[in-house]
Amino acid sequence: RQRQAGQRTGLSLQVTTHSRLLSQTDIPELARKLRLAATDACCLLLQQFHTEQQFCRQVSEFLGRDDGTGNVTRLLVIQCDEGDQHSDLLACARHRLQEEREKALRQFDNLDQRRRVSLQT
Repeated sequence: RQRQAGQRTGLSLQVTTHSRLLSQTDIPELARKLRLAATDACCLLLQQFHTEQQFCRQVSEFLGRDDGTGNVTRLLVIQCDEGDQHSDLLACARHRLQEEREKALRQFDNLDQRRRVSLQT
């Protein structure tokens, strides 16, 4: 599905590796290299969640944060140990992540519209 001009689209990537997973200490360095604030980068391990709702809540809180600047650039790394043995978990997480991402994009589009209206009045 394509978004109209002027709307945020973002980028989603899936990487499969047999190398080590990133650690929490790797994320600030990755954020720095991408010129992001450390608070705009987050790393989650799928196995840390007991329910789908916990996963969605964490993703939604991270993606939906509004710092008041209009900047919604975020880096969210979601990792899974032994992904070849958890293909159903990965598929579910990918689906739910896409839903949460689209919800956050709609939320920021609506917020931008309200900000434009308040600046015009």
